[in-house]
Amino acid sequence: MIDSTITAVCVSLIEVDGVRKNSMRCFGIISDIHGETKKARKAYRKLKKFVDYFLVPGDLGDEYGEIVKVLSVFSQSKCPVYVMPGSHEPRRDWNRAIRQFQGSAIVDCHRSRRISFDEIDVLFVPGSDWCAHTGQFRLRPDKRFKVAKDEQGVFVTAATRLVRDRPTLLVSHVPPRFYKKGAIDRAQFGMATQDFIYVDQEGLRVIPKGAVFPKETASLLKRDGSPVKMLERNVGSKALRKLIRSQAIAFSVCGHIHEAGGKAVTLSGKRIRANTWHKRLYYNPGAVADGRAGVLVFRDGMMKYRNITV
Repeated sequence: MIDSTITAVCVSLIEVDGVRKNSMRCFGIISDIHGETKKARKAYRKLKKFVDYFLVPGDLGDEYGEIVKVLSVFSQSKCPVYVMPGSHEPRRDWNRAIRQFQGSAIVDCHRSRRISFDEIDVLFVPGSDWCAHTGQFRLRPDKRFKVAKDEQGVFVTAATRLVRDRPTLLVSHVPPRFYKKGAIDRAQFGMATQDFIYVDQEGLRVIPKGAVFPKETASLLKRDGSPVKMLERNVGSKALRKLIRSQAIAFSVCGHIHEAGGKAVTLSGKRIRANTWHKRLYYNPGAVADGRAGVLVFRDGMMKYRNITV
């Protein structure tokens, strides 16, 4: 049985006489998998009959084995699968895993930063300004900002020279900065209010004041009496917003902020209804690890989205 939620957003790919329009592009978005191969496979199988391309914008896994297992889900795809690292992938593990899939449908967009179609360019900015302890692809505004020796620097300004005077979809792991509560970069997290000692499976660690934790981790620490306060803020990249504004980039898709997923907004932060055409659209589908994926459809200079549950 055909999934009506997907055909609803992809129905405009078909002309009245059943002939596909050449100007249409349908992208399946599977982000923030975090090693959840079963959920990734479910999303892939649900979308593969209806999309032209897959976009996988980061956080596949924390180490080589996880990354390989996730990439294996997509390796037999009949359409291209554009993947890139986010905030969790170690540099060597990522490069080693990617080498295992040379000649497959998988395209490493840490190296291939722009993919051009007849009607639209897709521009990739991998990495993250905030990285997990395993993450080594560090997003920075430009080369004036330092990067640790074991990290791979990704500089937003380098993307400027890749932008052309045509419709562009920016694919990043982290969202651009917005300034409204309902935006796609609105995060809930915890911050250490003072130094404290923390013991876990890796042993004893000193957590410095100002350290940031995901919402779930922060809640556990707070419950155990650690000096952590809960916060809610817009945390998107100001450098990505500047890139979008200066280069007039009309469309973007991201991940990273799980709790802000499942919606699209205008650059001013106003919510956009699903399955409606817009000339400017910035989308966060949410995390596949949480059972969320998405679809973007481009036609004649406009785009629309649909959330998919897996």
